[in-house]
Amino acid sequence: KWLEEAPAGAYRSVEREAEDEGSYGAGLLHSFSNVAPARDVLYPGTRHVAVGFVDLSCLADACLAWPKDEGPTSDTPLCWLGIDASPYCVAKTLVIAQMMREGDKVDKILQVWYSSVWSLDTLASFRKALTTVLTAAALGQQIREVLELLRHWQCHDVSLLTS
Repeated sequence: KWLEEAPAGAYRSVEREAEDEGSYGAGLLHSFSNVAPARDVLYPGTRHVAVGFVDLSCLADACLAWPKDEGPTSDTPLCWLGIDASPYCVAKTLVIAQMMREGDKVDKILQVWYSSVWSLDTLASFRKALTTVLTAAALGQQIREVLELLRHWQCHDVSLLTS
């Protein structure tokens, strides 16, 4: 039920027993992966769920395939849903997805995705997308942990030395 009604960026915390060795390290911030995932083939009109997606690389590496009679102009949507236990990964992905929607240059998106040091232009693009995400979050239901990270990023600068 939760999955069907969860808004974009939703984060669901699940309490686990301390001795549950298979649990996700909720206290750890997992940086975005630098290992190429298996290349999935995605078709319009289908739904795909990535559990523990960590970042958008599994979507970016996917091969989009259209039926021969429709081609890439098909109006049939593809639905991709990422589920992750880390509010950090959810928050960062929300901003990166917004940067993509706003048509930011690839080098800016990749800096946010992979780098700890950004150009001033990238920082400006990140902040613009972040403001849009926070405005949308104010209108909908956003999870506290994700909002805290987004607001922190909006209000704090990090020096080159610290990064």
